[in-house]
Amino acid sequence: MESKLIQFQVFYEIAMTIGNSLDLHKMLRSALVAYLRKLSCASGVIMKLTVPEPGRAGFVPELSIPRTAVDQPALKKVIDGLPNSLSPEGVDRFKDTLPLCTHPDKGTCVYIMDLQGFGLLILAKGGDDFDMTTLHSLVQLNKKLAGACVACQQKKRIELINDKLSREIDVRRRTENKLVQLAGELELRVAKRTQTLNALNEELLKKIEEIEAKEASLKESEERYRSLMQATPDPVVVYDGKGRVLFVNPAFTRVFGWRFEEISGRRLDFVPEDRMDEAVGLRRRVLNEGVCVGIESRRLTKEGNVLDVSISGATYQGPSDALPGVIVNLRDITEIKQTQDMMIQAEKMVSLGGLAAGMAHEINNPLAGILQSVQVIENRLKGDLPVNRKTAEACGVSFESMTEYMERRGIFKLSSHICKSGRQAAQIVDDMLSFSRKESSSHKLSDVNQIIDAALMMASHDYDLKKSYDFSRIKVFKFYDTALPKIPCIPNQIQQVVFNLLKNAAQAMSKDRDAKETPTIQLATFSGEGGVCIDISDNGPGMNDHVRQRLFEPFFTTKGVGEGTGLGLSVSYFIITDRHRGKMGVSSAPGKGTRFSIKLPIFRPD
Repeated sequence: MESKLIQFQVFYEIAMTIGNSLDLHKMLRSALVAYLRKLSCASGVIMKLTVPEPGRAGFVPELSIPRTAVDQPALKKVIDGLPNSLSPEGVDRFKDTLPLCTHPDKGTCVYIMDLQGFGLLILAKGGDDFDMTTLHSLVQLNKKLAGACVACQQKKRIELINDKLSREIDVRRRTENKLVQLAGELELRVAKRTQTLNALNEELLKKIEEIEAKEASLKESEERYRSLMQATPDPVVVYDGKGRVLFVNPAFTRVFGWRFEEISGRRLDFVPEDRMDEAVGLRRRVLNEGVCVGIESRRLTKEGNVLDVSISGATYQGPSDALPGVIVNLRDITEIKQTQDMMIQAEKMVSLGGLAAGMAHEINNPLAGILQSVQVIENRLKGDLPVNRKTAEACGVSFESMTEYMERRGIFKLSSHICKSGRQAAQIVDDMLSFSRKESSSHKLSDVNQIIDAALMMASHDYDLKKSYDFSRIKVFKFYDTALPKIPCIPNQIQQVVFNLLKNAAQAMSKDRDAKETPTIQLATFSGEGGVCIDISDNGPGMNDHVRQRLFEPFFTTKGVGEGTGLGLSVSYFIITDRHRGKMGVSSAPGKGTRFSIKLPIFRPD
């Protein structure tokens, strides 16, 4: 009966305290005093739930009786043990464990209850445990206390909001009054400005019409320019003031291989190393003079091939604060240059033919006398004939002694050397005559692949100890088109040309002592436009432009004295271009090998 009386008194006193005040601090103090007195507790603390940052919550002391209660060992131990960094889910899980009765030390009992929506109520007493029946009956009262705490907090927030709204309303009222005053002044200004703006608007409309007309004209001009660039058969590239690519036309992609997407906004590195200084000077000239036309130079393709080009350029002015850009036209004149070289070569051949016709007859007569005389001398000194023996005995020597003397003194070797040199000179004369006379050999339908194989067979047995090369050490790869048609030609002459090219390639590769690759020759045949093509390439040392341009000139040679006459390639060129009305060309670069290309017509020209 006494326990129920105490419970009723606690309920009544705390309920009255809660109901008579909306002052949070006063209400919490009165409620905590009532709890402590009626429940015979020594001390108590109300902990407030705080959220220092989104998603994290903890508990901090809001009120304690006595004031130093939070420092008492028993309560401090309990407070320090409370979680201080909880997620919203963690707070709910923690509250599910309340109410909680604990004994932090001997002689002290601490009870923790939930003040829903506000925080925790912590009571501590000495001696016996709390009357659990009484404590459990306080749950509804705790809910009411928690609700009152929340209401107090909301009231405080509402008061703050009301105060803020009052200030804002006052400010707005003063602002509205000011706006009414300014509105009158503004109407006068607007009336004046409206007249001015109407006049300006009319002028602006006129300028807009002018700008639109200029933009339409500019767009039409741009479209015309773009169509012109797209249709131009020559490669065109547009650079900005810093040398970066702004535009290339389809012809540039077709000739040089780069698509616009690959080089847009970048510097185009396609100038050969030996032409870098020339390119810098050409750009400086265009920028200084504004234009240049027909400058012949060379440029690289994406695959690394070298093209002869005729360069024309002009400057253009971009934005006012930008450097002037350059528009460059690069006409591919590689075939034109090759044709010019062939024409020059043909003129040289014609000149040589006239010279050879006159020289050959003048040289052949004394040369024939030399060869005949040497043969007679050898016959009279070496031939075991009765007349030779009889003449030797008449001179007081035996024929055997005379022969032995000749052998010991090397007379026979000298005469043999004279014969060999004479025959070599006769062959040179015969080569010279081939420029000025028509061969009696007739054209006949022949298999090009078989002709090349015959020349390769001859070359495979070629060995020169003095020149230090052995054709059998060279790897040969054949890429023949077995479906080639037979062509009208003089087989032995075509064989001579192929053999000459094979021998030259072998000699060039034998001199390349620093080469790390195995000497290799590739033979290819294929159908071309209106003819049959033969490609003979090697991986030798290659040649520079100066040598390549003079390669087919008569008597021009890069070999040492006594190693070549300079007529082999010129005769081969004459055989292909004059005797067979074909084409012969060469492409080469230092360190990149050499490739000879021959094209023979399928039908014999009249």
